[in-house]
Amino acid sequence: MPTHHTYIRRFGSLQEAFRLANLEGMEDDDTTHDAVKQLLGDREFEEWVPLGPGTIIADFRVEERGEVYIIDIVTLPGVREDSAEKIRELRRLVAEGNLREGEKYVQVKDISDFVRWLQRH
Repeated sequence: MPTHHTYIRRFGSLQEAFRLANLEGMEDDDTTHDAVKQLLGDREFEEWVPLGPGTIIADFRVEERGEVYIIDIVTLPGVREDSAEKIRELRRLVAEGNLREGEKYVQVKDISDFVRWLQRH
């Protein structure tokens, strides 16, 4: 199995490898978390960020050009899509209700969501 180093040598970055492979929806939370961590590269970030007392733990808190983003990976593999959407919506509502002032919530349901976010930031 190739490592992320192989993909970086071959395609220039993991981001480009995922884009070219069109891997949307092919990963679980752990693989997506690891890929997002790799794609964050030199950006300043915290991992496993609690949002509010006893609520949820988001994957990353990223500071980017004076903005603070909470990255929450919610892939839900094996869950029916209608149920998954309801779960994601509830998680988004709880997360947004517990953000600190100035933080922005970003929900990632597959790696392509994060790649699109990276392209904008």
